[in-house]
Amino acid sequence: MKKRFTMLLFGMLLAILVVGCSSGREGNEEKSEVQESSPPETEDVPDKNVKEEGDSPQTIQYNDDGTVTLPEGYSGTGFYDIDTGKIYDDRAIYTTENGTLRGRVLFQQNFPETRHYIFIAMVDYVQQEFAMDGKTYTEYAFDLTGDTKIEFEIELSVPDGATEFTYLFIPEPDEKEFVKDGEIQDIFLALKYFNLYRLRIEDGTGKGGRKPEEYPDEIETVDVTGSRIAYGFILMEQDNDKLVTEGYSGQQYELLISNEDGKEDKEYVIIAFLNWKQVPLVEGEETVYVKVPAGKHYMLPVTIPEAGEESIYQIYAFSSPYGKINPDDNWGENPATYRMLVNPENKKTEEE
Repeated sequence: MKKRFTMLLFGMLLAILVVGCSSGREGNEEKSEVQESSPPETEDVPDKNVKEEGDSPQTIQYNDDGTVTLPEGYSGTGFYDIDTGKIYDDRAIYTTENGTLRGRVLFQQNFPETRHYIFIAMVDYVQQEFAMDGKTYTEYAFDLTGDTKIEFEIELSVPDGATEFTYLFIPEPDEKEFVKDGEIQDIFLALKYFNLYRLRIEDGTGKGGRKPEEYPDEIETVDVTGSRIAYGFILMEQDNDKLVTEGYSGQQYELLISNEDGKEDKEYVIIAFLNWKQVPLVEGEETVYVKVPAGKHYMLPVTIPEAGEESIYQIYAFSSPYGKINPDDNWGENPATYRMLVNPENKKTEEE
């Protein structure tokens, strides 16, 4: 049975999925496979100064003990059973015990410089408090330098009927200077990408996912197919295709959600973070369910939440939600918008 160890090539902005890591155990040896694909389709950034970093080696080494050696420019993550040490594979469903989920998280990178990260855990796309080393967190910050890794055990409560455990590693969470003097900086593109892990869960009753009638109500969207120039998953100014890099609390923008290359309808749950705390995306809803038919482009109005100080805002989407993820899904279809700098509303008043 194939395993999943998800990777991200940060330097070249390629999303890497690595499956089939060798277990190293007698009688259970598996052939390693690497699946490499581009990240979700993205729109052109309207600034010629944005550059991709240079080529990085593309060779990943699978070790006999089940570990992975990363070439420079890669990062990766995996989720493991604490008792057995085995990585959770694609087809596994984690069965909670007394409403609790436990596991060991591994994150490793190979970058010559120091990089900063935060870890966020979610259940059914809602940010959760988790326990680690006797302390509780809603996000855990750490730094890594060079070819190294971090491992930690987490424990969190899972509500009845929950269907998915998800976690994110967000790179450079405090970076705000991605636009200087009106020019988009190199790091702007890189900040759109992140390491993601998704695992189906059940509560011991055999329920592996919600039925369609149990989904939250689909949010109202606008079909903009054929009427817009830019497509993808991108936050735009109202009534035009200008990319949003900076704005103010209370302003309304338009989130474009595209399925132009899809052969089937796509379902997403969409969420938003302000300074890495989950905030309602629209109408007081922390999680928004959207279904986009094949070949269609939808628009969702989004109002930026109140920020008391200069803040970071970013929107994330998760495909095939509520227990529908499976080995055949394209794991690249979990897009995020470009990061946005949010200023307090009173700053706009002062500038006017």
